[in-house]
Amino acid sequence: MKNSPSILTIAFAILLLCLLFPSDTKADDGFWIRKGTSYGAPRRTVRKTKIAPEKKSVAKKVSPVVDPAPEVKAPMDVPVALPAPTATKKEPKESPAQVTETPSSASTFDDSPASVESAEKEYVGVTFSDPVKQKWRVGVVLVTGRDAVKDVFTYIPIPKEWPEQSVSIFDEDIPIEFAVQKIDELDGLDRLILRGRVIPPKKKIVALQTFMVTTHRVNAPPDTTVFSIPDKKEKLAKKYITSGAAISFRNKDLRKQAQELVQGEGTDWAKVERIFDWVRENVDQGDEDPRGAITTFVKKSGHPEDVVGLFVAMCRANSIPARMVFVDGTQYAEFLLADPNGQLHWFPCDVVGIRAFGKIVEPKVILQKGDNIRVPGVKGKKKFVAAYGEVKSTTAPKQMMFVREPLSD
Repeated sequence: MKNSPSILTIAFAILLLCLLFPSDTKADDGFWIRKGTSYGAPRRTVRKTKIAPEKKSVAKKVSPVVDPAPEVKAPMDVPVALPAPTATKKEPKESPAQVTETPSSASTFDDSPASVESAEKEYVGVTFSDPVKQKWRVGVVLVTGRDAVKDVFTYIPIPKEWPEQSVSIFDEDIPIEFAVQKIDELDGLDRLILRGRVIPPKKKIVALQTFMVTTHRVNAPPDTTVFSIPDKKEKLAKKYITSGAAISFRNKDLRKQAQELVQGEGTDWAKVERIFDWVRENVDQGDEDPRGAITTFVKKSGHPEDVVGLFVAMCRANSIPARMVFVDGTQYAEFLLADPNGQLHWFPCDVVGIRAFGKIVEPKVILQKGDNIRVPGVKGKKKFVAAYGEVKSTTAPKQMMFVREPLSD
């Protein structure tokens, strides 16, 4: 029997062949596994490589490519309508700077919020000039009798801040027996409320507060043709077109006369001016006590306060908002008109003094604006709110007088 090669010799030969004929793939490129198909199928050796993390490539800078129809997002606070899928690109609208803005052509503008905002312009109402400073003193003088007085409350109107008037406290002389309860803000005026807890018997108490009031001359607008009567559904307008305390237009002759005056052509400013001139030319001022607008219209004469009230009533009869303004020693009126943007403006007119329509030539300290004011704790509405006092105890003071006067330097 011939000597057959041993197993070790065969294994050594196979290893030698592998070293003489290496694989094309290096071991450090991956790792080797055995992978087969179904059981009993011939097996083949495959390589499974490691997957390295993806590296970001740096692109070269190139000129940006402009999309012929880019999607443009509107600002968050401007509502826009999304175009239909089939809509084509629209040509850009004309710049607002190329649009001539006039009140007559305002309705031809695009009514989108952006277009309305760009189309609006600021319309000048009244302007103020020539300030006049005045010290104004208010307070109460109280005199007690044989008995002490407890819990005295006084309600004294004081000057209020208005666009044409500024107010600051100049001096205060409140004795220990009194204290400032608060400043009460009503619709059209402010009130100083003083409280006296215990006022000793046989004593005179004077409590005063002095204000520095700066009031300006009011000048008419440069262009009066742009203003119009506001919609009577406007909250502010609605408030000043109804009959009030002693200012009523519930008389058919008064309404007929008022409506005839505003008929015909002309601006709304001119219509109000016709009412103004008619009252000045046809109604006399008397020294009788105030009796109301209707009595003054019928008699064609009345207290100056009622003459102003008649002008207000005739404006309201035409749904033109108007109100009375009470100043130091007299009164005048204001009427309300709207500019083309819908902004409301008050315009003054001196019905009983020198002719001044849409302006005030001689500024005075304004005490109250409005003529139909509700006062807390008082029944009904008041045309003019006066100072008054009340005592909660059973003992009343011997005398109570109110102070509302200007001070000369």
